[in-house]
Amino acid sequence: MLAVTRESLRPVGAEGAEGPASSSDVAVAAQKTYVAPGDLDEYYFFASGGHSGQMYVYGVPSMRHLSTIPVFTPYPATGYGFDDESKKTLGDLTWGDAHHPALSETKGDYDGRWLFINEMNGRVARIDLRDFKTKQIFGPVPNVSGNHGSAFVTPNTEYSIMASRFSIPLPKGDRRRDRQVRRRVQGRARGHQDRPDLGRDVLWLADPPPPFD
Repeated sequence: MLAVTRESLRPVGAEGAEGPASSSDVAVAAQKTYVAPGDLDEYYFFASGGHSGQMYVYGVPSMRHLSTIPVFTPYPATGYGFDDESKKTLGDLTWGDAHHPALSETKGDYDGRWLFINEMNGRVARIDLRDFKTKQIFGPVPNVSGNHGSAFVTPNTEYSIMASRFSIPLPKGDRRRDRQVRRRVQGRARGHQDRPDLGRDVLWLADPPPPFD
């Protein structure tokens, strides 16, 4: 239970002393997060766009919306998904449910090269942080159902891992019901390797762990 009184709503100064609204804690917080026009924020905040299929970039501490990175769905503002090159990148799927971005790493530290983002249709995208543009969409990967467990990278970004959210009959789409069905209902963990020399990612792992959900 939260009790709110008139006394508790009285403005409080930065040092805890009561004061006018201009020196309230809200005003102090606003001053701490203010970044003047033309100045740069200290950090970038990369937020997954969920059912929009995009990535959003905010500045920290200002929390200004700096950019929308089109990834899994067309974006008319920049023409993404309308020209031949980006149409080829999107393939036959023009919608997405994006989650869990992961930054590339070198020796376990973020190196600012790439941003990976997953998508529920069994795909992972690779975004170049030099220009904030999607360079590759990897997948759909076979037998991955609800790619929610990704896009986690290894300490030197040799690999990025993706995994099923739901156990399903394998091969995918096999709905026969018999005594052997439990042996075929499995999750699937997949990995793909970052290959700068090829300019793309390649599939390297297809491991069926025990059934999970």
